[in-house]
Formats: sequence, structure tokens, C-alpha cells
Amino acid sequence: MSEQLKQTVGQLFDLFSQGEWDEAAKLFSPDVKITQQFGAEIKTVDLETFISSAKHGPLSKVGHPVYEDRVVQIIGNTGFVEQHTTCLTIGQTDCRIPVCIVGAFDTEGKIIQIEEYLDPSPIMRALGAS
Repeated sequence: MSEQLKQTVGQLFDLFSQGEWDEAAKLFSPDVKITQQFGAEIKTVDLETFISSAKHGPLSKVGHPVYEDRVVQIIGNTGFVEQHTTCLTIGQTDCRIPVCIVGAFDTEGKIIQIEEYLDPSPIMRALGAS
């Protein structure tokens, strides 16, 4: 079971890196709780808001993310921790952003909870808004 869950997490990030947001949405439970902590700012959004932001939000204009140094650990039968570096190019600046994702699966193997933690300062510096 843990290998299947690990594959689901891998598939999620493969789809994200290809901009396949609607396909990625199928890996989530419809009532998933998505919490994003960018520095001190914390917000929880539903799946529709998350996908809409990925498709049309400010970062959608810089191209698809590239994930480097990905490591996934399955915790127990339902949890996971995923760490990676998100690489984006903003203007002429390459941004490398360390990210930690903590999540959980429901009994059907769908992602029911996901928390994303990252330091937004590389993006802010690239935008000249440090």
C-alpha cells in the first residue's frame, strides 16, 4: 500500500510540473483541506480555489514549476511528507524555493489533506519587493 501512495504523490507532482491541473485534481478527495503557509501567511482553500489559482493566479504566468531534489516518505498507512525545491524563472531571475508538503490520504487513496510550507522571499526578491 505504501508504494501505491508514494506513486500517487509522484504522479501529483508530475502533473503539476506539466500544468495538468484538472488531472491532478482527480487525485484529491472532493472535500480535501489545502493549507498553504507562505512565510507568516497561512490560508486554507478548497480544491476549486486551489486549482483556479494554479491555472490563473499570479504564478501561472511564470510557467510550470520544476521540482528538484524530490523526496517522499510515507508515514503509517495514510500520511506522507514530500520535500522538494521548486524552481521558477521570474523575469530574468531563477528562483529556488525549498518546500515541505505534509499530507494524508483517505481510505480510497485520495488526498484528503495537504499542507504546503515555503519561504516566499526568493519570489519577493525576484519581483523586487523584498
